[in-house]
Amino acid sequence: MVYTDEPFVYVACGNTSNSSNSEQISTWKELQDANPNFPMIEENSINYVPETDICILFPIAKVTYTGEVHKNFKSDFRNEKEFYNDYCTEYGHFFVNKLLVGGRLIIRNFDNAKLDQVEDLKSHLAWAFYASRSLKENPMENVIVDDFLVFETSDNNIQSPKDLTKWMKSLYEDNVVEIISYEDVIPIFTLLDHHKINGFTKRLVPGITHKHKELTFKKWLSDTSSVNLLHWIDKFYFCHGVLVNQFGITFSKKCAIDFVKAPLITKHDCLYLQIIHPKTNIEESLLRQNMIYESDSIPFVDMTTSKTNDMNYFFIRHEIFKISLKPFKSYIKPHPEFIRAVKVALNSIRPYHALQDVFNEFGHLLPQTIILGRQLRKVSQKLNDSANNFPHEISLESPLRDDINKAFEELNMKFEYLTKSNGNILKLSQVYDWYAEYNNDHSLLDDVRTDQISPLYKILDKELQHQIEIILENRLNIRILLTGLTAVDMSKVINMSKKDLTEIQIRIDFNVHLNDDYFQVFGHVIDDDNKKLEGGNVRFDLFDYDGFSAFIILNQETAMNVKKPHVAWLIVGKPEKLGAFSSQHLKTNIDLHKMHVSVYPKTDLVYISLPYIMSENDVVLLISSFDPPLNNPPALSIKILKWTECVLCLKMTGINLDEEILKLTQLSLY
Repeated sequence: MVYTDEPFVYVACGNTSNSSNSEQISTWKELQDANPNFPMIEENSINYVPETDICILFPIAKVTYTGEVHKNFKSDFRNEKEFYNDYCTEYGHFFVNKLLVGGRLIIRNFDNAKLDQVEDLKSHLAWAFYASRSLKENPMENVIVDDFLVFETSDNNIQSPKDLTKWMKSLYEDNVVEIISYEDVIPIFTLLDHHKINGFTKRLVPGITHKHKELTFKKWLSDTSSVNLLHWIDKFYFCHGVLVNQFGITFSKKCAIDFVKAPLITKHDCLYLQIIHPKTNIEESLLRQNMIYESDSIPFVDMTTSKTNDMNYFFIRHEIFKISLKPFKSYIKPHPEFIRAVKVALNSIRPYHALQDVFNEFGHLLPQTIILGRQLRKVSQKLNDSANNFPHEISLESPLRDDINKAFEELNMKFEYLTKSNGNILKLSQVYDWYAEYNNDHSLLDDVRTDQISPLYKILDKELQHQIEIILENRLNIRILLTGLTAVDMSKVINMSKKDLTEIQIRIDFNVHLNDDYFQVFGHVIDDDNKKLEGGNVRFDLFDYDGFSAFIILNQETAMNVKKPHVAWLIVGKPEKLGAFSSQHLKTNIDLHKMHVSVYPKTDLVYISLPYIMSENDVVLLISSFDPPLNNPPALSIKILKWTECVLCLKMTGINLDEEILKLTQLSLY
């Protein structure tokens, strides 16, 4: 028969505050006293549990024997004395009608353990037990615990929460069991028909003596505040991020975090009144879910921030427990699936939108502090003037009816009803009764306040955080969007009237469709050795959402000798407008400078004053823009000779234009 009751804990008689309510268990000595010929357990036996140790039994099933006594047993002896003299070795000393099978744990030197060790031990035992019995994962199995007390089993020692969870799973899922107690014991000779059966119906546990007392598992854990943590994790979605969208506030379906240490749980018993006036629609949306968020925006949430109506939120809160994950790195780490998704998104051509999809799956926010308790709430259009001048939070020194009524009078409250967390209505005059009805069942507590909320990406490592912040901060700035290296097909020659020049047109397509065609292209022609081609120039035109065209001009000698020329190009623009953002150049800063250059017939050197200071590590690329139209550009080659901090020296060759002013755009990368 499957056993569904609580496990049992055996502690020394003076080892618990609950001992006055505990019934002393039956002992092997009781069996020996009733039957003097029955041998008593020796305290040096392999099963013996000293007073300093505790023993925990996890029953899985109860086994009951319902068969008949074997005929040979009846015929072998006639009386009790004869049995003990001749047959006890063959048949044994006693017979068990009922027994329990399951698992058995022993914690040695438990009396000498430190308080924090005892708290950790009880917590992890409770979490492993309730998770395994309900066939759920234990989110605490991989946490690190200093000075973890060792459990002894019949096979191996348990030295970590992971080992404990594995042992529990083998017990409750795989049914790997052993005999852990005898429930109905009788001396074996009483099976004879002429003997009256003198049974011992109380539980007999190998190794447990009259020095121990039995407690239920639940009673033994009653002084442990974190025993309900797994229930709270499931109920309040602690492992999931907070999702914010046009439909409201909810929790992500995918798990975003793993625990590396159990959250800090502290008793936080206080009663107070609070008035909050949310200033923005985002703040109000979160406040409806008892979340306090001190920012006007949420990363990767395209939600317009606006001022709210004159709404006031009135709370009466009875806070009982405070659960803290602050700082994040001490208690949690990002889930591996979340990390992988972020890395893939960062390498996307559209990293912002890819990251937006990731956070729409895993959540946008994560709280560092969660307060559990009970709460009453009222939303009103406008409080009276005296209430508006009253402090936003009023602590109640005691839950007495007079204190609550006094606070209401000072606020000059005009409403008569409040709403419970479950939606039920409560009269203002019933607040004291609501407080007094609390029955200490911590599993029934609600999430009444969540604050110190951070963007979910803040749990990632510093490097990933930095890359994400670059994308967030530079959406409106001009950045490198795409880069490429495109081979030049020498067969696509355009007939030209210009002497000794060859012009080739190639189409360069992106592997992504941009949101706009307002971008600029920079680049040059490179030779077989990946060096800039001296006898060639390139201009870019015919921009659209999917690419552009490159017009390459080569002199006769270069066109004959070059084998595999390529165009190295990059486009710049605003990521928000165009959608793309080069993952390889997230950290590359750029400056664009448009200038008018005077061209003189007698010199090919041009000096340009820059509006900013450049270091020698800057990389400078140039593109020329012309007026008259680009479809008839000058044959022009521009080479950077040198630069100082704010002066750029260029050498221009092959100029054939009538205008004296040349329009250039300079791009600096650093």
